[in-house]
Amino acid sequence: VPHLGLLPAQTACNLAFTYLVDAERAPEGFTVPQDILHPLEQALLRGEGPPRVAGLIALSTLFQRSGAEAEARRVLDGLLEAPGLTPEQDSRARVRLVALLEGVDPVDWAAVLRAAEGAANPRPGDQPVLENARARALFVTDQREALMTLGRRFVLRPHAGPFDAQTEELLLQLALRLPVREGLAWMEEVLPTDPRGRRAREAELGRRALGHGALELAEVLFDRLRLAARAERPTRGPRAVEDEAQFIAGRAEVAYERGDPEAFGGLVAELMALAKAEEDAPLARFSPHRAVAELTQSVLGRMVNRAPGDPRQAAMAGHLLEAVGALGQARTAWRATLAKLVPTL
Repeated sequence: VPHLGLLPAQTACNLAFTYLVDAERAPEGFTVPQDILHPLEQALLRGEGPPRVAGLIALSTLFQRSGAEAEARRVLDGLLEAPGLTPEQDSRARVRLVALLEGVDPVDWAAVLRAAEGAANPRPGDQPVLENARARALFVTDQREALMTLGRRFVLRPHAGPFDAQTEELLLQLALRLPVREGLAWMEEVLPTDPRGRRAREAELGRRALGHGALELAEVLFDRLRLAARAERPTRGPRAVEDEAQFIAGRAEVAYERGDPEAFGGLVAELMALAKAEEDAPLARFSPHRAVAELTQSVLGRMVNRAPGDPRQAAMAGHLLEAVGALGQARTAWRATLAKLVPTL
Protein backbone atom coordinates (compact mmCIF):
# COMPACT_ATOMS: atom_id res chain seq x y z
CA VAL A 1 0.00 0.00 0.00
CA PRO A 2 2.70 2.62 0.78
CA HIS A 3 4.17 2.18 -2.72
CA LEU A 4 0.94 2.43 -4.75
CA GLY A 5 1.73 6.07 -5.48
CA LEU A 6 4.92 5.02 -7.31
CA LEU A 7 3.02 2.87 -9.80
CA PRO A 8 1.36 4.05 -13.02
CA ALA A 9 -2.12 5.44 -12.29
CA GLN A 10 -4.20 2.68 -13.88
CA THR A 11 -1.95 -0.07 -12.50
CA ALA A 12 -2.38 1.31 -8.97
CA CYS A 13 -6.14 1.59 -9.52
CA ASN A 14 -6.36 -2.00 -10.77
CA LEU A 15 -4.37 -3.33 -7.79
CA ALA A 16 -6.53 -1.38 -5.32
CA PHE A 17 -9.69 -2.63 -7.05
CA THR A 18 -8.51 -6.26 -6.89
CA TYR A 19 -7.68 -6.01 -3.19
CA LEU A 20 -10.91 -4.22 -2.23
CA VAL A 21 -13.23 -6.56 -4.13
CA ASP A 22 -11.44 -9.55 -2.61
CA ALA A 23 -11.73 -8.00 0.87
CA GLU A 24 -15.43 -7.24 0.32
CA ARG A 25 -16.05 -10.94 -0.32
CA ALA A 26 -14.15 -12.04 2.78
CA PRO A 27 -16.02 -13.86 5.57
CA GLU A 28 -18.19 -11.83 7.93
CA GLY A 29 -16.15 -10.08 10.60
CA PHE A 30 -13.19 -9.36 8.33
CA THR A 31 -12.33 -5.64 8.34
CA VAL A 32 -9.65 -3.50 6.74
CA PRO A 33 -8.02 -0.77 8.87
CA GLN A 34 -8.98 2.74 7.82
CA ASP A 35 -5.32 3.77 7.50
CA ILE A 36 -5.16 1.29 4.59
CA LEU A 37 -8.54 2.21 3.10
CA HIS A 38 -7.66 5.86 2.54
CA PRO A 39 -4.52 5.17 0.44
CA LEU A 40 -6.50 2.61 -1.53
CA GLU A 41 -9.13 5.27 -2.21
CA GLN A 42 -6.46 7.62 -3.55
CA ALA A 43 -5.20 4.88 -5.86
CA LEU A 44 -8.71 4.28 -7.19
CA LEU A 45 -9.26 7.98 -7.85
CA ARG A 46 -6.14 8.07 -10.06
CA GLY A 47 -7.61 5.46 -12.41
CA GLU A 48 -10.68 5.23 -14.57
CA GLY A 49 -13.19 2.79 -16.00
CA PRO A 50 -15.00 -0.13 -14.32
CA PRO A 51 -12.17 -0.92 -11.83
CA ARG A 52 -12.42 2.59 -10.40
CA VAL A 53 -16.20 2.48 -9.99
CA ALA A 54 -16.42 -1.09 -8.67
CA GLY A 55 -13.50 -0.43 -6.35
CA LEU A 56 -15.16 2.67 -4.86
CA ILE A 57 -18.40 0.77 -4.26
CA ALA A 58 -16.44 -2.02 -2.52
CA LEU A 59 -14.54 0.65 -0.58
CA SER A 60 -17.83 2.08 0.74
CA THR A 61 -18.81 -1.38 1.99
CA LEU A 62 -15.50 -1.81 3.82
CA PHE A 63 -15.77 1.65 5.38
CA GLN A 64 -19.19 0.69 6.68
CA ARG A 65 -17.90 -2.61 8.09
CA SER A 66 -15.22 -0.72 9.97
CA GLY A 67 -17.88 1.53 11.55
CA ALA A 68 -17.16 4.57 9.38
CA GLU A 69 -20.63 5.05 7.84
CA ALA A 70 -20.00 8.73 7.16
CA GLU A 71 -16.91 7.84 5.13
CA ALA A 72 -18.91 5.23 3.21
CA ARG A 73 -21.56 7.82 2.32
CA ARG A 74 -18.87 10.34 1.34
CA VAL A 75 -17.31 7.87 -1.10
CA LEU A 76 -20.65 7.12 -2.77
CA ASP A 77 -21.70 10.77 -2.89
CA GLY A 78 -18.44 11.60 -4.63
CA LEU A 79 -18.83 8.72 -7.04
CA LEU A 80 -22.34 9.82 -8.06
CA GLU A 81 -21.16 13.36 -8.69
CA ALA A 82 -18.33 12.21 -10.96
CA PRO A 83 -18.93 12.28 -14.73
CA GLY A 84 -18.82 9.21 -16.93
CA LEU A 85 -20.78 6.70 -14.84
CA THR A 86 -22.69 4.17 -16.88
CA PRO A 87 -26.40 3.75 -15.98
CA GLU A 88 -25.59 0.36 -14.45
CA GLN A 89 -22.81 1.79 -12.27
CA ASP A 90 -24.99 4.73 -11.23
CA SER A 91 -27.84 2.38 -10.33
CA ARG A 92 -25.65 0.11 -8.23
CA ALA A 93 -24.09 3.03 -6.35
CA ARG A 94 -27.50 4.56 -5.59
CA VAL A 95 -28.87 1.33 -4.14
CA ARG A 96 -25.83 1.11 -1.89
CA LEU A 97 -26.13 4.76 -0.83
CA VAL A 98 -29.82 4.44 -0.02
CA ALA A 99 -29.09 1.46 2.25
CA LEU A 100 -26.41 3.47 4.05
CA LEU A 101 -28.61 6.54 4.46
CA GLU A 102 -31.48 4.52 5.90
CA GLY A 103 -29.15 2.83 8.37
CA VAL A 104 -28.66 6.09 10.26
CA ASP A 105 -30.94 7.30 13.06
CA PRO A 106 -32.53 9.74 12.43
CA VAL A 107 -32.80 9.13 8.70
CA ASP A 108 -32.17 12.09 6.40
CA TRP A 109 -35.17 11.46 4.15
CA ALA A 110 -34.33 14.37 1.87
CA ALA A 111 -30.97 12.72 1.14
CA VAL A 112 -32.68 9.35 0.59
CA LEU A 113 -35.05 10.99 -1.87
CA ARG A 114 -32.20 12.64 -3.79
CA ALA A 115 -30.31 9.36 -4.03
CA ALA A 116 -33.35 7.29 -5.01
CA GLU A 117 -34.83 9.55 -7.67
CA GLY A 118 -31.60 10.45 -9.43
CA ALA A 119 -31.22 7.18 -11.35
CA ALA A 120 -31.92 7.80 -15.03
CA ASN A 121 -32.08 4.15 -16.09
CA PRO A 122 -31.81 1.78 -13.10
CA ARG A 123 -31.04 -1.90 -13.50
CA PRO A 124 -34.18 -4.09 -13.50
CA GLY A 125 -33.28 -5.53 -10.10
CA ASP A 126 -32.55 -2.08 -8.66
CA GLN A 127 -35.71 -0.33 -9.84
CA PRO A 128 -38.03 -1.80 -7.15
CA VAL A 129 -35.46 -0.97 -4.44
CA LEU A 130 -35.04 2.65 -5.52
CA GLU A 131 -38.76 3.12 -6.15
CA ASN A 132 -39.57 1.77 -2.70
CA ALA A 133 -36.98 4.06 -1.09
CA ARG A 134 -38.47 7.02 -2.89
CA ALA A 135 -42.00 6.02 -1.83
CA ARG A 136 -40.91 5.73 1.81
CA ALA A 137 -39.23 9.13 1.71
CA LEU A 138 -42.29 10.78 0.15
CA PHE A 139 -44.62 9.05 2.62
CA VAL A 140 -42.61 10.03 5.70
CA THR A 141 -42.25 13.64 4.53
CA ASP A 142 -45.97 13.75 3.60
CA GLN A 143 -45.44 14.73 -0.04
CA ARG A 144 -48.81 13.36 -1.12
CA GLU A 145 -49.00 14.67 -4.67
CA ALA A 146 -45.53 13.37 -5.51
CA LEU A 147 -46.36 9.98 -3.96
CA MET A 148 -49.59 9.78 -5.97
CA THR A 149 -47.64 10.54 -9.15
CA LEU A 150 -45.22 7.74 -8.28
CA GLY A 151 -48.17 5.43 -7.59
CA ARG A 152 -49.80 6.07 -10.96
CA ARG A 153 -46.57 5.08 -12.68
CA PHE A 154 -46.10 2.12 -10.35
CA VAL A 155 -49.42 0.48 -11.24
CA LEU A 156 -48.60 0.60 -14.97
CA ARG A 157 -45.71 -1.87 -14.74
CA PRO A 158 -45.65 -5.52 -13.64
CA HIS A 159 -44.49 -5.93 -10.07
CA ALA A 160 -43.51 -8.77 -7.79
CA GLY A 161 -41.17 -9.30 -4.87
CA PRO A 162 -40.88 -7.77 -1.39
CA PHE A 163 -39.93 -4.23 -2.40
CA ASP A 164 -42.89 -3.89 -4.78
CA ALA A 165 -45.18 -5.28 -2.07
CA GLN A 166 -43.89 -2.66 0.39
CA THR A 167 -44.43 0.11 -2.16
CA GLU A 168 -47.99 -1.07 -2.80
CA GLU A 169 -48.60 -1.08 0.95
CA LEU A 170 -47.46 2.54 1.25
CA LEU A 171 -49.67 3.59 -1.65
CA LEU A 172 -52.69 2.04 0.05
CA GLN A 173 -51.80 3.59 3.41
CA LEU A 174 -51.89 6.97 1.71
CA ALA A 175 -55.68 6.57 1.53
CA LEU A 176 -55.78 6.85 5.34
CA ARG A 177 -54.24 10.32 5.15
CA LEU A 178 -56.67 11.67 2.58
CA PRO A 179 -60.26 12.90 3.03
CA VAL A 180 -62.68 10.00 2.59
CA ARG A 181 -63.80 10.83 -0.96
CA GLU A 182 -60.22 11.38 -2.10
CA GLY A 183 -59.07 8.25 -0.29
CA LEU A 184 -61.70 6.11 -2.03
CA ALA A 185 -60.86 7.62 -5.41
CA TRP A 186 -57.17 6.97 -4.79
CA MET A 187 -57.88 3.35 -3.88
CA GLU A 188 -59.65 2.87 -7.20
CA GLU A 189 -56.43 3.89 -8.93
CA VAL A 190 -54.03 1.61 -7.06
CA LEU A 191 -55.98 -1.45 -5.92
CA PRO A 192 -55.29 -4.75 -7.72
CA THR A 193 -57.58 -5.45 -10.65
CA ASP A 194 -58.19 -9.12 -9.87
CA PRO A 195 -61.28 -9.54 -7.61
CA ARG A 196 -59.57 -11.71 -5.01
CA GLY A 197 -56.58 -9.41 -4.58
CA ARG A 198 -58.80 -6.34 -4.54
CA ARG A 199 -61.10 -7.81 -1.88
CA ALA A 200 -58.17 -8.77 0.35
CA ARG A 201 -56.54 -5.33 0.09
CA GLU A 202 -59.83 -3.49 0.73
CA ALA A 203 -60.45 -5.62 3.82
CA GLU A 204 -56.93 -5.00 5.08
CA LEU A 205 -57.30 -1.28 4.50
CA GLY A 206 -60.65 -1.31 6.32
CA ARG A 207 -58.99 -2.87 9.36
CA ARG A 208 -56.16 -0.35 9.18
CA ALA A 209 -58.63 2.52 8.91
CA LEU A 210 -60.43 1.19 11.98
CA GLY A 211 -57.14 0.98 13.89
CA HIS A 212 -56.19 4.53 12.87
CA GLY A 213 -59.55 5.96 13.90
CA ALA A 214 -60.54 6.71 10.28
CA LEU A 215 -64.05 5.44 11.04
CA GLU A 216 -65.82 7.00 8.06
CA LEU A 217 -63.45 5.32 5.62
CA ALA A 218 -63.67 2.00 7.50
CA GLU A 219 -67.48 2.22 7.46
CA VAL A 220 -67.62 2.77 3.70
CA LEU A 221 -65.17 -0.07 3.03
CA PHE A 222 -66.85 -2.67 5.24
CA ASP A 223 -70.32 -1.74 3.93
CA ARG A 224 -69.11 -2.09 0.37
CA LEU A 225 -67.38 -5.39 1.11
CA ARG A 226 -70.28 -7.03 2.96
CA LEU A 227 -72.79 -6.09 0.28
CA ALA A 228 -70.48 -7.38 -2.45
CA ALA A 229 -69.95 -10.66 -0.55
CA ARG A 230 -73.72 -11.10 -0.19
CA ALA A 231 -74.18 -10.63 -3.93
CA GLU A 232 -71.45 -13.21 -4.60
CA ARG A 233 -73.04 -16.02 -2.59
CA PRO A 234 -74.44 -17.77 -5.72
CA THR A 235 -71.02 -17.86 -7.39
CA ARG A 236 -68.55 -18.13 -4.50
CA GLY A 237 -70.64 -20.18 -2.10
CA PRO A 238 -69.21 -20.78 1.41
CA ARG A 239 -66.27 -18.44 0.81
CA ALA A 240 -68.66 -15.56 0.20
CA VAL A 241 -70.57 -16.38 3.40
CA GLU A 242 -67.33 -16.48 5.38
CA ASP A 243 -66.28 -13.12 3.95
CA GLU A 244 -69.70 -11.59 4.57
CA ALA A 245 -69.61 -12.63 8.23
CA GLN A 246 -66.14 -11.14 8.70
CA PHE A 247 -67.13 -7.89 6.97
CA ILE A 248 -70.32 -7.54 9.04
CA ALA A 249 -68.17 -7.99 12.15
CA GLY A 250 -65.77 -5.32 10.89
CA ARG A 251 -68.65 -2.94 10.29
CA ALA A 252 -69.99 -3.74 13.78
CA GLU A 253 -66.64 -2.79 15.27
CA VAL A 254 -66.93 0.58 13.53
CA ALA A 255 -70.35 1.04 15.17
CA TYR A 256 -68.81 0.06 18.50
CA GLU A 257 -66.08 2.69 18.18
CA ARG A 258 -68.73 5.27 17.30
CA GLY A 259 -70.57 4.36 20.52
CA ASP A 260 -73.78 3.54 18.62
CA PRO A 261 -75.62 0.69 20.41
CA GLU A 262 -78.51 0.69 17.92
CA ALA A 263 -76.29 0.25 14.85
CA PHE A 264 -74.11 -2.24 16.74
CA GLY A 265 -77.14 -4.30 17.73
CA GLY A 266 -78.46 -4.27 14.16
CA LEU A 267 -75.18 -5.63 12.82
CA VAL A 268 -74.96 -8.33 15.50
CA ALA A 269 -78.52 -9.26 14.53
CA GLU A 270 -77.32 -9.54 10.91
CA LEU A 271 -74.74 -12.09 12.03
CA MET A 272 -77.45 -14.01 13.88
CA ALA A 273 -79.66 -13.98 10.79
CA LEU A 274 -76.76 -15.21 8.66
CA ALA A 275 -76.14 -18.05 11.11
CA LYS A 276 -79.83 -19.00 10.92
CA ALA A 277 -79.85 -18.87 7.11
CA GLU A 278 -76.76 -21.06 6.84
CA GLU A 279 -77.44 -23.51 9.69
CA ASP A 280 -78.01 -26.40 7.27
CA ALA A 281 -75.06 -25.58 5.00
CA PRO A 282 -72.23 -28.06 5.64
CA LEU A 283 -69.36 -25.61 5.05
CA ALA A 284 -70.71 -22.10 5.66
CA ARG A 285 -72.77 -22.61 8.83
CA PHE A 286 -69.94 -21.94 11.29
CA SER A 287 -68.68 -18.70 9.73
CA PRO A 288 -71.04 -16.44 11.75
CA HIS A 289 -70.03 -18.24 14.98
CA ARG A 290 -66.41 -17.44 14.30
CA ALA A 291 -67.20 -13.83 13.41
CA VAL A 292 -69.20 -13.28 16.62
CA ALA A 293 -66.45 -14.87 18.74
CA GLU A 294 -63.71 -12.78 17.14
CA LEU A 295 -65.77 -9.57 17.34
CA THR A 296 -66.42 -10.17 21.04
CA GLN A 297 -62.77 -10.93 21.74
CA SER A 298 -61.77 -7.78 19.89
CA VAL A 299 -64.02 -5.34 21.79
CA LEU A 300 -64.38 -7.02 25.19
CA GLY A 301 -61.31 -5.47 26.79
CA ARG A 302 -62.38 -2.01 25.68
CA MET A 303 -65.90 -2.65 26.97
CA VAL A 304 -64.62 -3.53 30.43
CA ASN A 305 -62.40 -0.44 30.58
CA ARG A 306 -65.05 1.96 29.28
CA ALA A 307 -68.10 0.56 31.07
CA PRO A 308 -67.83 2.52 34.37
CA GLY A 309 -68.32 5.89 32.67
CA ASP A 310 -70.31 4.90 29.60
CA PRO A 311 -73.76 3.25 29.91
CA ARG A 312 -73.75 2.49 26.17
CA GLN A 313 -71.22 -0.27 26.83
CA ALA A 314 -73.80 -2.28 28.77
CA ALA A 315 -76.26 -2.04 25.89
CA MET A 316 -73.67 -3.26 23.38
CA ALA A 317 -72.53 -6.01 25.76
CA GLY A 318 -76.17 -7.10 25.96
CA HIS A 319 -76.37 -7.48 22.18
CA LEU A 320 -73.23 -9.61 22.18
CA LEU A 321 -74.38 -11.66 25.17
CA GLU A 322 -77.59 -12.56 23.37
CA ALA A 323 -75.67 -13.61 20.25
CA VAL A 324 -72.99 -15.52 22.15
CA GLY A 325 -75.60 -17.33 24.23
CA ALA A 326 -77.67 -18.34 21.22
CA LEU A 327 -74.79 -19.43 18.99
CA GLY A 328 -73.08 -21.20 21.88
CA GLN A 329 -75.90 -23.76 21.93
CA ALA A 330 -74.78 -25.24 18.62
CA ARG A 331 -72.15 -27.97 18.61
CA THR A 332 -69.33 -26.20 16.79
CA ALA A 333 -65.60 -25.72 17.18
CA TRP A 334 -66.42 -22.26 18.56
CA ARG A 335 -68.74 -23.47 21.32
CA ALA A 336 -66.09 -23.52 24.07
CA THR A 337 -64.71 -20.14 23.03
CA LEU A 338 -68.17 -18.57 23.09
CA ALA A 339 -68.93 -20.08 26.51
CA LYS A 340 -65.79 -18.50 28.01
CA LEU A 341 -66.96 -15.05 26.91
CA VAL A 342 -70.31 -15.19 28.73
CA PRO A 343 -69.20 -14.33 32.31
CA THR A 344 -67.33 -11.18 31.33
CA LEU A 345 -70.16 -10.00 29.08
